[in-house]
Amino acid sequence: MAAPVLAELAEEYAGRLIIAKLDVDRNAKTAAKYAIMSIPNLIIFKNGKPVSQIVGYKPKAELKRDLDAILG
Repeated sequence: MAAPVLAELAEEYAGRLIIAKLDVDRNAKTAAKYAIMSIPNLIIFKNGKPVSQIVGYKPKAELKRDLDAILG
């Protein structure tokens, strides 16, 4: 459900951010490192460090508002 929205956001924010997916079943150590307990789970990194985390589905408009606030 979130994948099409994230694909659209990846295009809209091209050059400003990178959206990547992680298979939490195949990458359990990484999921544990970032305390991912449910999906969708978006972690926003800045300079290689997590600065924000969004858990659960959000409509595109809400995600844009959150991303704009983080990106400045």
